[in-house]
Amino acid sequence: MSWRKILIQEQDCLLKWIEAKTPLGHLEKITQCLQSFLVERIKDAQSARLFWEAIPLVRFACNVNQVYEQPYAVEAYAYVHLPDRYWRTWQVLLELTRKAALPLGKEGVRILDVGTGPAPTPYAIQDYYSLLREYGRDKRLPELEHQEVSFNIVESSPSMARFMHLFSEYCRRPGPFGANIIDFKHVNPRKARQGLLWSLRNKEFYDPESGEYYLEYFPEEANFIAQRYQRYRMMIFSNFFTTEGTVEEFRESLGALLSDARPGTVVLIIGAQGRHYSKIYRQLTTISERNGFRQIFEIPEILSRARALSKCSL
Repeated sequence: MSWRKILIQEQDCLLKWIEAKTPLGHLEKITQCLQSFLVERIKDAQSARLFWEAIPLVRFACNVNQVYEQPYAVEAYAYVHLPDRYWRTWQVLLELTRKAALPLGKEGVRILDVGTGPAPTPYAIQDYYSLLREYGRDKRLPELEHQEVSFNIVESSPSMARFMHLFSEYCRRPGPFGANIIDFKHVNPRKARQGLLWSLRNKEFYDPESGEYYLEYFPEEANFIAQRYQRYRMMIFSNFFTTEGTVEEFRESLGALLSDARPGTVVLIIGAQGRHYSKIYRQLTTISERNGFRQIFEIPEILSRARALSKCSL
């Protein structure tokens, strides 16, 4: 049975089941965790003043990475944006479920999150798929019970990566604990697989008894491992494409990533509203469609925009 057929058969029951689990409770939990985390970090009048003065900066200069290296700027950014973007991601995941397009996989779902910031999107996905697995156990559906998620995080700000680590530990979450990739320009799954394959096929171990070196992997083993590397079922751009120049700057990397996707892959583009954003989203949609994706829905929200595209079946 295909993943889509499973979702079509289960979506009504699953959505009612999730609603009964009060998703707002998850938002409340992470918001309370953020509140207590910030209270512990903002310990005196000076730190409170620096935190308060950083709020206008993170609202109006969010495209300038140097802003986040200033004292308490990352904490201010999380205060302003983390709960809102966490909840927006939930709304997108619910809509993906309604459209029977929620990514699923035999080995779970590998996710690339570009421009992760304080990690609201990974946290929301973790919590949503945790409920999905619980539903699978409750209904004895092993296909859903084993839908684990894993992330590759692209984040250029060292302070954001440090915040992710500290906040994940503070909330006792399973990560993310930092960035796997600093620069999106370095994202090229095909090239990464080729490099890994070459490395595995040439990796040797030394046998002290014989005094000989041997290849550690048979060619078939090396190929099996390499072909599973950086195969993403979900790709997320979290307020990453904020200017038209950003689209042009990363057009090559975006094309390499999208052209590598397999049918059933979903791309989420999460960002703000405004005239220039509409142009950015049209550019991204055009690039995506050229690489086999089609737009499946758009959720306009106050102070936000979320768009999802799915790789067409070939």
